[in-house]
Formats: sequence, structure tokens, C-alpha cells
Amino acid sequence: METEDRWIVGYDPPSDSLIGLIAMGGLTVLTIVFSALFTGEYLTLARTQYFGIYAFGMFMSLTGLTVSYYAWFMPHIEVAERRDH
Repeated sequence: METEDRWIVGYDPPSDSLIGLIAMGGLTVLTIVFSALFTGEYLTLARTQYFGIYAFGMFMSLTGLTVSYYAWFMPHIEVAERRDH
């Protein structure tokens, strides 16, 4: 990461926040619920009108998991770089 033209300006270590763990746990449960609803809708003789809602909920929960993991459990590094124009 560090060269003669690039150096680290700031480093924030990852958080071990309880709020992050609760958010990740809640989004994981939500993803499992939506995937079970989606699968149940597919495998049963139920009307298949809620496929889109269940798929949307499942993918938005997975997106929330990704964003939450990045926000709470990844270090944030700021790097400055010298450029020649």
C-alpha cells in the first residue's frame, strides 16, 4: 500500500460494536425468512403472486448484510497519492 508516491493518511480500525452484530443478525434472519417464503411459494400450490416481493426482500436483506459488514467490520483506510499531470 505504501510506495514513494503513495502513503497512508488515515486508518480507522474495524469496530466490534454490539449494534453491528445486532444489525447483522437481524438482516440474516430477515434473509432466511424471505428465502423460506420464496421457496414455500414456489413449492406449494399457493398463488404465485408474491414471488417478486419475496425476491426483492431477500436481495435487499443481502444488500443490507453486505453494507453492514463493510460499515462495521472492515477497517477504513485513507490513502494519498502523488500524481503527475
